[in-house]
Amino acid sequence: MKKIKQILILSLLTLLHTIPAYSTTDRFSVLSQQSPFQPGDLITNLGSDNLLKNQWQFWAEFDYLHHPLELTRGGVTVGGIVDRLFVQHIGGAWAPADWWNLEMDFPLVYKVEYRDPTIPIAHDATSKFTFGDIFLRQRFTILRRTDYPVGLSLNPYVTIPTGQESYYVADKYPSGGLVISIDRNFGKHLAMVINTGAETGERINLYDLDTRHRLLVGGGFSIKPTSTWALKAEVASKTDLEHPFQDKLRSPTEALFGTDIETGFHGIKIGATGGLSIIRGYDTPLFRFMAGISYSSPRPYRAPREKKIKPQKPDGDPFESMIHTDESMIRGQIETLKPIHFKSGSVSLSREAKALLNTLSDLLLKHPEIKELEIIGYADLVGSPEKNEDLSIRRAEVVARHLELRGIPDDLELIPLGVSSEHPLGDNHTNEGRELNRRVEFHFSH
Repeated sequence: MKKIKQILILSLLTLLHTIPAYSTTDRFSVLSQQSPFQPGDLITNLGSDNLLKNQWQFWAEFDYLHHPLELTRGGVTVGGIVDRLFVQHIGGAWAPADWWNLEMDFPLVYKVEYRDPTIPIAHDATSKFTFGDIFLRQRFTILRRTDYPVGLSLNPYVTIPTGQESYYVADKYPSGGLVISIDRNFGKHLAMVINTGAETGERINLYDLDTRHRLLVGGGFSIKPTSTWALKAEVASKTDLEHPFQDKLRSPTEALFGTDIETGFHGIKIGATGGLSIIRGYDTPLFRFMAGISYSSPRPYRAPREKKIKPQKPDGDPFESMIHTDESMIRGQIETLKPIHFKSGSVSLSREAKALLNTLSDLLLKHPEIKELEIIGYADLVGSPEKNEDLSIRRAEVVARHLELRGIPDDLELIPLGVSSEHPLGDNHTNEGRELNRRVEFHFSH
């Protein structure tokens, strides 16, 4: 794994080395290369809770930017160079490993209204259809915030010139940088993220604008009132690395507010975002609006870091025999008084299953030290792999909803996961064995 990381970082540096050391341009991209539907909690700021191994995601998002490029000459504002942009981002992500995500985003510019600043006389804006630059990013999760008090990830990225730079939606040479993300959960409903990093490309020199290396800073928070609905707010800024925040033109800053919701169709999410300029820099729109849709494959089960399990001695509490912990007392498993099973092809809870979950709810309320509960759904081998994968995650989600309605500690996070027909307890060639395999299990961490 170490060699893979070294090769990837070296390839990024090699690509960036193709930028001429003293290249200067008056044409550059004003497109935002980060879609709010890329993996993560916020809109453009990045977090550590990304896709897991072999999980993938696709998205399509529309972005309208109003007056994204207005400059000054001699301190006096000149007319807008880019008036309006209508862009569609199409992209995808895939995780070769839990700690490693690959992402690509390709912008289609349906309409760009721009003026050529090299023409000295006033003229009307010209409207064009064109392409933006391909955006490639890797995410290396060092610490995942669901496993540690604080999350940490490294996110190198690069843009590949594929668009028309004369319309201010692309660059002539590759550009790229690195973003460091730090994030933390506060209970089960709130997550906060801080980003910092740097990027480089051609030197940009147009009117009063003169910049090449840029410092990136940002942060925000995400609130989840329910398990399927999220509210987001963030600030994203970049400034000249050599003269940070010394003038507005080279310090564009934007505030973004958005929401997304997971639909009844598993894996499909829809959302909308609005943005307002805080500091009117060289590529910050006066305002913007984004809306889109994404599909994510089911989140796979991640085995506990500590696998050695032993029963914990009861201490006068009749529920204690349900709890099994590892030797570090950090993670463990909860076994209900009887297994929770499902009928073939069903996600409905029986009366007995609901009673067992009510007992589990009482147990969780008595143990507020449990901060995270993974609810892992399983299926038998009857049916297609795709159907069983969907069944397993839906079973976990049904159990999670019942527990939330019955009552759990406020800071307990429920994580429904599906593993299809993996890890069978019984023989899938018999009715009894298949019934054993249609189940849910519970793993917790403090």
